[in-house]
Amino acid sequence: MAEAQALVQAVEQVEQPLIDAELGRLRQQGERIVYDGDLTGLPVSASSRTYPNAAFGYMDDEIRLGYQAAVVSLQSPTYRRLWLSGQAHPGDTVSCTQAEALVLAAEARTGLRPRRRTELLRQRIEVFEQAMKTTEQRLTTQTEAVRRAQERLEAARQQVGERQRRLAELEALYHQRQRRERPSSQLSQARQRLGAAGAADGVQ
Repeated sequence: MAEAQALVQAVEQVEQPLIDAELGRLRQQGERIVYDGDLTGLPVSASSRTYPNAAFGYMDDEIRLGYQAAVVSLQSPTYRRLWLSGQAHPGDTVSCTQAEALVLAAEARTGLRPRRRTELLRQRIEVFEQAMKTTEQRLTTQTEAVRRAQERLEAARQQVGERQRRLAELEALYHQRQRRERPSSQLSQARQRLGAAGAADGVQ
């Protein structure tokens, strides 16, 4: 590993003057500095067990075992493309998780750090915060409505329970005394009140 790192360092030292020269040409021409960053699949044999940290991922339009190389290049007026950085990841790595690392690698190699447009990000955050505030207000309103509905439901259930007990008492009393249930009797009225309580509050 130490030998490999020394080799990488030597290659970077050779390449750096070319990168610096191309950056100078871009500034002289008033052109934007454009980086290309993405993952490139590096498949290995699907039956191999000797490649460390290899994993199955999407490569060459199919699922294969291997690595994802996170590479960044510079659009060059002379060479069309200059490679700035490369980092191997397991094959199941996806591009969206490496965006920041790709940008930082490009900036570290070129020594340039474009202005961060934090004011645009702040505007997006403010819009998002307003949307969140509206959603939170709706949530508070709905939570309060649910609480009141639950209170009404509990009160209705208690009322139904009380009327059921009263009806049961009257039914037992009428049965004991062998009294007939008439439309205006206490038993009939208790039965009507129980039905009205259940229908009014939706309690079965």
